[in-house]
Amino acid sequence: MLREMGIAAQYVLVKTNSSTSNHDLPSRDFDHVIIRVATKQGYRYLDLTANNFPIGTLPPSDYDAASLLIPTPDGEGIKRLNRTNFAPSTISVLHTMSVTPDGAIDAQRRTTYSGVLSAFVRGSYRNVAQKELEKSITEGLGSEFPDVELKGVSLTGVDTLAQQLVINEEFNAPRYVSTAGGFMILKLPWLYKTSSDEAFSYPKRSYPLDIDFSYDSCYEELRVTVPKGYTPVELKSPVKYSSPLGDYHAEYSFAGGILTAKRKFVISKRFIETKDYAKVKQFYNSMVTNDEQQLLLKASGKKGKNQ
Repeated sequence: MLREMGIAAQYVLVKTNSSTSNHDLPSRDFDHVIIRVATKQGYRYLDLTANNFPIGTLPPSDYDAASLLIPTPDGEGIKRLNRTNFAPSTISVLHTMSVTPDGAIDAQRRTTYSGVLSAFVRGSYRNVAQKELEKSITEGLGSEFPDVELKGVSLTGVDTLAQQLVINEEFNAPRYVSTAGGFMILKLPWLYKTSSDEAFSYPKRSYPLDIDFSYDSCYEELRVTVPKGYTPVELKSPVKYSSPLGDYHAEYSFAGGILTAKRKFVISKRFIETKDYAKVKQFYNSMVTNDEQQLLLKASGKKGKNQ
């Protein structure tokens, strides 16, 4: 069909789930067929059996898999479908919150998914009625925000095959911020914070580690309007960690009654050799510690740390 339209295309045989973490030699035991299309921007791959995936993305089972172009050019054999051939999977989250003197919050959150992640979210919500969508979102928020009340939710890009899909949420929670004698304790509500993983609890490993992150990069920004007269007791200095797994950066600022926090995690590789385990373990656990921190706010006239 593509050829009839004058578009150059070829079949590609694929052995799914045969990523670089599988040390077996590539074989002719292929189990899937996709299409390679020549465009002005270079080659693009299409998986015609995959619903909800935009052009330039494939299901994760195809990524890094062994593949063979049909017909096969002379001198060319089995190759890996490298992730760099496809649109990156990214997450961008903007949190906007206002804190009341009694510890309640009014919040808005805008989450933008691109690449494979847009397909996953699209598959989850494309045919879901509004009431079911609201129920699902409320349940998700409830795990982080006690007594949450969803005020509104909307999706952009769910009915198309656009590269990006956006979820907008508006909600409030009456008991999110703890208060005590003129002080407030604020937990930073990162949507994609890292959490402790038993894989990084061992002093060393005998075998490589394959870490299955769903994204290539994640950026979050949090803007919190604090009650009048409140200021952070102490803001942590910017942090930056690097390892074979990737790079992590976080920074914090306060101006005009608004506390701003930013974090970014960019993944470099998912397959961790045993020789890199110690560095990656320290890197990952440092991310967990930083993501779990809480900030102390004090009212004017109250003494904070080192005062």
